[in-house]
Amino acid sequence: MVRFVHLVVLVLVVGNSYAQVSIYPKTIMLGLPVIMVFVGKEVESDFEKVNKSQLKKQFEIYDVDGDSNRIRLILYPKQVGILKVPAMQQGQINYQGENIVVTENDEVNVRWKAPISKTFANKVVTWQAEVSLVNAVNNVSFEQHPHFNNKLSYNLPEKPFISSSVLFGKTETFSMSIMLDKAGKTKIRSPVVKVKNATSRPWRFFDNTASLQVLPLPSYLPITTPVGRLTIVMEELPLFISTGELVNLKWQVLGEHVPTNLLPNLSQQLGYQQAVEWLSPRSVFKTNIKALAHNSEVTVSQPFRVNSAGLFTLPEMRISYFETKTQQLKDVFTQKQFVWVVPIWLVWILSSLVYLLVIVVAIVFSMVVWQAITKAILLKNLRQAKTIGDIWKHCQIWSSRMLMGEDNLSVNAWQNNVSNYFSNSESLINLTNYINQENYGLDSDKAKKFAEIWAQELPSFNIKLFRMLLLKWQNYLTVFIKRNH
Repeated sequence: MVRFVHLVVLVLVVGNSYAQVSIYPKTIMLGLPVIMVFVGKEVESDFEKVNKSQLKKQFEIYDVDGDSNRIRLILYPKQVGILKVPAMQQGQINYQGENIVVTENDEVNVRWKAPISKTFANKVVTWQAEVSLVNAVNNVSFEQHPHFNNKLSYNLPEKPFISSSVLFGKTETFSMSIMLDKAGKTKIRSPVVKVKNATSRPWRFFDNTASLQVLPLPSYLPITTPVGRLTIVMEELPLFISTGELVNLKWQVLGEHVPTNLLPNLSQQLGYQQAVEWLSPRSVFKTNIKALAHNSEVTVSQPFRVNSAGLFTLPEMRISYFETKTQQLKDVFTQKQFVWVVPIWLVWILSSLVYLLVIVVAIVFSMVVWQAITKAILLKNLRQAKTIGDIWKHCQIWSSRMLMGEDNLSVNAWQNNVSNYFSNSESLINLTNYINQENYGLDSDKAKKFAEIWAQELPSFNIKLFRMLLLKWQNYLTVFIKRNH
């Protein structure tokens, strides 16, 4: 029954000479839509001919749907106040216009920064929105306009690049970058600030449509010339490399207001060298949008090999860009780098010598530590000895550890063995003479004094002892190899 009534109304309206126009609500809060409906026979064709420029100054036409006999507009007011919906006369549309009262939205405040009105082709422009919320629970998103010009390339990050909290609210700043690659006049629809709130109806906010004049590049420049600013960061190569060694040459090209697809490829400037083998480079692109700046970068890792020894020179490379302030072409150059290429056999020899030196230093250091420890133990035991027999016992233990010899020697044989590797000092002679004279008597004070003096005179490192230990280790290694073979 309800469908029948609607059909009768539609037939009556279509049968009238003028289309029926309705708009509601008459009072709305900023961020909520106004619905405008046209109903009439073939009203769609008349609506397409209506001049909508005055309507677009006050409202953003977010969506249009319907059919040939019914048109439904979703309009979002752009500002607070009494907004005039202009009169429309076209064919069967005879609308006299009326006022819409738009009240303040106390929960949201949006501050827009539209793109500059005049720029050059190949430059990236940005559109920024700073959104302040009274309630931090509300969620903000930055979205593309449903009627955005799809022929333009753009970058619209989902997350804000600045976010700060104030009491119970928060402020988030979003930015959209747009690539302009063709000269001429163009219009760009505003991005949408969408705020989800406690109600089921999200709030949407719009800026005015931007009208841009895109200037052409000078005729002497290629159409792919980057516009903005470029810099190069080149890593230094090592001073020495070996022939056939795989080396990675790394650099970064940083662009301001330059899209990633226009960042220059420096690998093409490396050129051909008979002794150099350039492999396929690896490039990683990145875009960073901050405030009113669109920063792009490419990080390149260029592997290569040099197959002959000598001095290798990395060629100087150049990038060019068009600077809009001075309207001049700027060049940036890399510095030449020089690398000495050493034969691989020489690298092996030098590496072996370095490893051998490290081993020798480690052995010497361990022997110094070992001799210091055994000397400290000897001094400690000598100070605690009570008889000449104890002194003689500790001297034999020390010699067996240090000299790796027998510990059951006579006093004179022990003296000769020690003096072969250490100097036959006066303290050593006095010690052995006193031990022989006393014949292990009970009076050990003088023997202890001579023993302590002799032990303190022992050197921290003994080259003769070091040579003897190396020979013994060599013999042990030879015996071990023969047994295993």
